[in-house]
Amino acid sequence: MEKIKQRFSRRLSRNRRPNPAQAPTVAPIIAPEAAPEAATQAATQADMEPEAPVPLSQFTHTCTLEQVPFEIRHHILLAFDSPEDLCALVRASPVYRRQYRPKREYWLWRCMWALLDRTLIDAWDVYKSNGLVFRQSRTLKRQFIAEFETRRSITDDELSDTPRHKYVMRITHFYMSYIRPLVQEYVAWAHGNLPALSTPLSLSKTEERRIIRRMYRFQLFCNYYGALPYASQKEASSPEERYAVLLFKTLNPWENEEFLCIDEFVESKYLAIFNQVRADLHPDSPRFDPVRTDMYTPPGAYSIDEYRECHLKYGTASLGLKPLSTVLQIAAHSKLVDFVAENIASAGTWMEEFISESAQEWRRQNAYSDHDRAQDTRQELLFTGDQVDLPPKGWVAIWGGTYSNLYGHYIPPSLRT
Repeated sequence: MEKIKQRFSRRLSRNRRPNPAQAPTVAPIIAPEAAPEAATQAATQADMEPEAPVPLSQFTHTCTLEQVPFEIRHHILLAFDSPEDLCALVRASPVYRRQYRPKREYWLWRCMWALLDRTLIDAWDVYKSNGLVFRQSRTLKRQFIAEFETRRSITDDELSDTPRHKYVMRITHFYMSYIRPLVQEYVAWAHGNLPALSTPLSLSKTEERRIIRRMYRFQLFCNYYGALPYASQKEASSPEERYAVLLFKTLNPWENEEFLCIDEFVESKYLAIFNQVRADLHPDSPRFDPVRTDMYTPPGAYSIDEYRECHLKYGTASLGLKPLSTVLQIAAHSKLVDFVAENIASAGTWMEEFISESAQEWRRQNAYSDHDRAQDTRQELLFTGDQVDLPPKGWVAIWGGTYSNLYGHYIPPSLRT
């Protein structure tokens, strides 16, 4: 695929005639995070619907890739496993654009499937559970948990059915705008915590899919049990603990541990951000003098001291990946302070409630699973290959080749960082 893209790019640049009257412009693939939500969605929509094709009169002759039959172009479009690369091709080629546009939701869905494989189920779950209505509805959360295991048993044929246009666009938008930018951030963070690690920063396809999967599942858990920002002046519903614990029943234990690593990553990032804005958000900061009317804390001010820092860290992390992805791309300090003030929340040790020893014992007593049975019978666990759905070599080594359904408090925190 890389050779095809490079060859096509060389031919396109060689055959394009300059137009002195008008220089074509190219819209950014991902809208700036500092823009409002409406602008972000509009920019993403523009990405999915590429610009008007370049007139054929601007080419000295047709590129070779555009001369191939329709069926071969069909397979070329199917070969893409990156939405960014797919958009780049249909922007550059009027021929491929005409073939792409009438069924763009089909091509995007197939591209996302090639990229995510069965993690596409998690991407769908995140889309369905994103939003204020879900976070405030205990009924919707109960129904979601009840159907959680069933959705993971759907076949590939069912998964290949293309959803409606708006669903595909929003799922693709969330990946490109929030998941993708955080993948490299997470890899750099993990390498920074392991200085002796000699592995390069580049990822294998399996490693990349595992990171993407754990990010989607972390977001899913945030949607289910996360807080809401103080600025929203609303409260998320608090589902019964037993329903949240059942999220961990369906997944393999190493998969549960995976998204706990994302929780460590998100919290560490927010601690660094709090250090940058601590003085600016303090009630005594001069920035609040124009709105200070009494001795009490003015609106938008937060005292991020040692005690409150933990609760703010937990609460803000539970908002999910969207605010984190946005805040990491803000360069101006004043904008950073304003964004944090609007997207800060407080919560207790929300994740600890579901990974503690007592929570796992409750799950074993009330929702005994095949994973628990494999542990009790001391089933052998072998490393049989580096595949997304198989246990990683590190997990097998931790438990000495014997199946274990323990995670959370049973795993040293240092192994997550």
